[in-house]
Amino acid sequence: MLAVFLLLVLCTGTTYSQYPRICTTPEALQSRTCCPVWKDGSVCGSKSHRGLCLPWVKPNSYISGYNDERLYWPIGYYDYTCECLGTYGGFDCGDCAYGYHGDDCQHRQKPLPRREIRDLSFVERKRFFSYLALAKITKSKDYVILYTGNRFHQNTYQFLDATIYDLASWIHYYSMKPVIENNTFDYSVNYAHQGPAFPGWHRLLLLFLEKQIQILSGDEDFRIPYYDWSKDKNCTICDDDFVGSSDPDGNVGKLSHFSSWKVICSGFNYEDAYCRVAAHPHQMETLLRKPGADPNSNNIPTEEDVKNTLKFTAFDTEPFTRKSKQSFRNALEGTT
Repeated sequence: MLAVFLLLVLCTGTTYSQYPRICTTPEALQSRTCCPVWKDGSVCGSKSHRGLCLPWVKPNSYISGYNDERLYWPIGYYDYTCECLGTYGGFDCGDCAYGYHGDDCQHRQKPLPRREIRDLSFVERKRFFSYLALAKITKSKDYVILYTGNRFHQNTYQFLDATIYDLASWIHYYSMKPVIENNTFDYSVNYAHQGPAFPGWHRLLLLFLEKQIQILSGDEDFRIPYYDWSKDKNCTICDDDFVGSSDPDGNVGKLSHFSSWKVICSGFNYEDAYCRVAAHPHQMETLLRKPGADPNSNNIPTEEDVKNTLKFTAFDTEPFTRKSKQSFRNALEGTT
């Protein structure tokens, strides 16, 4: 059950449990308070009944011995944070919860079906890739990322700027670093994979990126498309019209939308550091992609695999890890 707790603890809030820029000032960190003042002049928009600045209390199921700042978020950094009311959301309750919009966050967003990327028109596809490119070069106004020289020494922690797309990449990277237990690394669990949080965590991450791009572009109808690979024998969108071709060494095609992209946390992947390259952008590696080259995942799941996965009636089963049997979640991850 330990794995269940570790993997679910961040599932519902991890994309908001990053680092708001306004809460990484020396004053905020010293006071251990992340309750920004909203535009009505009150913390968390309390005068407008948007939210309250409340203390975080360690749960009854508190596990001693884990000195990992991501566990029981945000207790590693903050004792007080905004708790948003009703359909309000965001680190300062100045935003709306997913699915709502408007100044008072009382209007439901119109449902728009997600579309298969190959069903997009040429213009729609170009718009999608242009939005990604814009997110890749536009610095996030609201969030920063964490860089560390050594995870065990907070005096090496630094908060750095990142673009909107790199922020989303970093969130996933951050969740995958090994958990620290009694000053040693525990590789058996992480915060995004190999446990019950897997589907919901990744959905929240995509919703976060999608919303950031909606704000950036001013296009509230923007939706991230999906790729239905169930009827393909290989990656049919791995060409320069879509996500990019690649040579045997993994270099992305020069005519691809992604040919010049750099990867923010690639390389120097030391277990005791966070995203060391982020402090030295000139050291960032170019994007590499080798579809099918991983011997543990060298083919695309078939339509039959999808049908078999959907037959499982239990969302997850003990021990709630990659060893789970008859588990929909584990089958979805491809380990059953």
